[in-house]
Amino acid sequence: MCRKLNAYEAELTVTHVNGEEIVFIYGLADTDSSEFDRTATVVEAVIDESLSVGPLQRMYKGCEVNRFRHGSVIVIFDIYLTRESIPEDRITTAFTQALRGNMLGTNQTLTVIPSSFQVQEKVESAEDPWYNHPFYIALLCAGGVAAVAVCAISVYCCKFRKTGRNKPVSVYNTAESTPDLRGNSPGPIELNFVVTNTSDRPMDRSFAPLVKME
Repeated sequence: MCRKLNAYEAELTVTHVNGEEIVFIYGLADTDSSEFDRTATVVEAVIDESLSVGPLQRMYKGCEVNRFRHGSVIVIFDIYLTRESIPEDRITTAFTQALRGNMLGTNQTLTVIPSSFQVQEKVESAEDPWYNHPFYIALLCAGGVAAVAVCAISVYCCKFRKTGRNKPVSVYNTAESTPDLRGNSPGPIELNFVVTNTSDRPMDRSFAPLVKME
């Protein structure tokens, strides 16, 4: 069965690494740099060796360097234990017992300022609800814009179709006036016009009398 690890954030000032004086340089501030990686690897190895024995040996599960800070070189790192919560002074006691003067480690060594060691339980902040995540909000906004665009296109298409169906009939003026037999009054007026087809169905385009006005 997996056991949840409890994290403690620790801070320690280091003056020498493997006997060589260490000074803070720009590379130590960049977690992707070779200087950071090389120095963090040595620090983690020495802390592992020091805390995996003694009072914490049954609960110690490792450490991880988070960053370096100026002030000689201050190391900020996490210590992982299997116990959910223990007093910080127990970790300080384990650190003190691992010291040889002002040095930690055997194969690789760190020269430190013992009084600079500080540790406190790390409180993880609660995660925001999924619906407050920026990615979800961006997707929601994009979906809303897309929905509005689809509605606008649908309304436009409906109006366009209605306009096509109600298109006015083109009328060509072919009015003719026919006198009666006595020549006194005009005869019936016959209007002939052509209907322009706006549908897909074939239509008879021949001239045909539609209305006669007496």
